[in-house]
Amino acid sequence: SLHDALPISQQHADAERASALMKWCDIFMLDPEATPPGKMLLRCAGSGESAMRVMEDLFRKKATSTIKQRVGSLGLFLAWFKVQKPSDPSFPIDEEALYEYACDCRDHGKSASRVETLLGTLKYVGNVFQFPGALEAAASPRVEGASHGLFLTKAPRARAKELSPSMLCWLEVACFALPSTFDRVVAGLCMLCAMGRMRASDANRLRHASLIGRYYEGALSRTKTAKSKEKATSFLPLVCPAFGLLGRNWLHEFLLSRSELGLDEVPSLASRSNDVGYVLVPSASSFETGDNLPLKSSELSDRLRAILGLGFSQQDIEGISSHSLKATLLSYMNVWGSTFEVNEILGFHVNKEHGSALNYTRDALKIGRASCRERV
Repeated sequence: SLHDALPISQQHADAERASALMKWCDIFMLDPEATPPGKMLLRCAGSGESAMRVMEDLFRKKATSTIKQRVGSLGLFLAWFKVQKPSDPSFPIDEEALYEYACDCRDHGKSASRVETLLGTLKYVGNVFQFPGALEAAASPRVEGASHGLFLTKAPRARAKELSPSMLCWLEVACFALPSTFDRVVAGLCMLCAMGRMRASDANRLRHASLIGRYYEGALSRTKTAKSKEKATSFLPLVCPAFGLLGRNWLHEFLLSRSELGLDEVPSLASRSNDVGYVLVPSASSFETGDNLPLKSSELSDRLRAILGLGFSQQDIEGISSHSLKATLLSYMNVWGSTFEVNEILGFHVNKEHGSALNYTRDALKIGRASCRERV
């Protein structure tokens, strides 16, 4: 059975990714003779390890979030199809059924992007995995129209609200003053994200760093969306002020609190470490389960609002999320008249026209960092 691969999945270094791959495996095996991946998996029958290796290589270039999103969208459609048309085969993908599904999602107020995501998934599996009927069904004008109508109900996207200077000061003090060691670590992570202009997921990809003067310098393993060979194997430079707006060394307290929790030290800059399993700040549940999973942005958002809620009103913190940390100094720089190029460098924004050369050079951060320091 292909489900012999399940123990391998449970032992996999990235359990979340392995779980998503197993869901893809289930979809391929609905009709294994209908797609090339299904035929590949048939040849692995009896060897879970071989099946998992095939699945890993099939999706090697895709981020875990992309794999999960696509298998989730396709899984929802196939589950609906099985209920609505239990006697019909899953493949080829039927345009009539897809249109009915799109209309059903629209009539029942489902997520605005549900059908849009599914159409993207069908185009992907049609092109890459040769799913029969996928490309034709996804290109149907009436299906695209129903998807577009549903997507227009989506709430407009807005940039995360930035923190006020007093909130930054509050987080700085929180690194020293909160009674819970884990909360002090979270406050330190918030400061690292804010002063380093990073997302929570970026900060948890820290591979090595050292305090040089008044700056914490090191490297992240890659950008969040990097999948090209060059960018996926290039370090992204980190240069972050170790002292906050109040002039306190919040970084020292952050590292001290991490040590009190029994977390491994951050490898030094000289080590050039690239331990992809290293986690800077694990989730709170990891201390009970031992999974050592990184603190996710949703949990950080909740804890950030809880810390700020100790000193600010609910109205003040409304709209604050973990992404507010990255947006704060970049927003300040815009207000102060920073150039587009400086903000691009400070925000680690990948620019195809520039070939991302500036993003991957620590020295290129000097002008932007100096400009930021003068204004802050």
